[in-house]
Amino acid sequence: MTAPYKLRQSERLLDFVVEAAEAKSRNVLEASLLRLVGEFGAARFLCAYVVNEGGAYVPRRSISNVPVAWQHEYLARGYDSTDPVFDGAINSGAHGFWNERTRWSERVPFDSNVFDFARQLDMEDGFTSRVTLSENSRAIVMIAGRDLDHSARGRAAFRVAADIFAREGVRLLGDGGNGPHEDPNEAIRPLTVTQLTVLRLRAEDGLSLEQVAVRMNVTRKTVESHVTQIIRRLGARNFLHAVQIARRNSLF
Repeated sequence: MTAPYKLRQSERLLDFVVEAAEAKSRNVLEASLLRLVGEFGAARFLCAYVVNEGGAYVPRRSISNVPVAWQHEYLARGYDSTDPVFDGAINSGAHGFWNERTRWSERVPFDSNVFDFARQLDMEDGFTSRVTLSENSRAIVMIAGRDLDHSARGRAAFRVAADIFAREGVRLLGDGGNGPHEDPNEAIRPLTVTQLTVLRLRAEDGLSLEQVAVRMNVTRKTVESHVTQIIRRLGARNFLHAVQIARRNSLF
């Protein structure tokens, strides 16, 4: 890597710091981020604002250029709570590249379907960082691409970019990143007996999708379908949110 190239990267980082602070819209902020992280091999980003509710962090809002279909694919499988990358960022506050964050764990961040989908979206390689916003709120920032710059310079750029983007995103969202809280009296569609069983096995017994499938003598795909329907019927954002709604409504 030539000295002029390194200089351009340093200048781009400084430009981003200034542009982010002066951004008047999310589009401007996002474009500035992509110009910076693109220099280091990234093409996708997702900034999820999460709030601590009863000991669990629940996503409230997000700023992202990742298609909504991928986010639904990811969240429907409960990976916001079982993905070692996301879980590690929430609990340890650590930051780093995905291969570093998953090396210690027997769990993998995506099942084959989700990972194949992610690869199609230039998300084969990634960097994740947690940004503390307040006592109860955090931002989890994922920056992804096909071949990220893993050098110390790249690591520093991704960490600084994540921190600044998350904080300026809060300013532009205008609500602390929390977003509107759901109406606790909002009507929900009743769950079937089977769906309630899946909910209890996942929430109370802590079983994985595979373990639920074995317990119920069905396929994992069937369990995944039940989880998706549970989320839809309860009007939840993800499975953790569905559990909270179910408990609030005394479903188990």
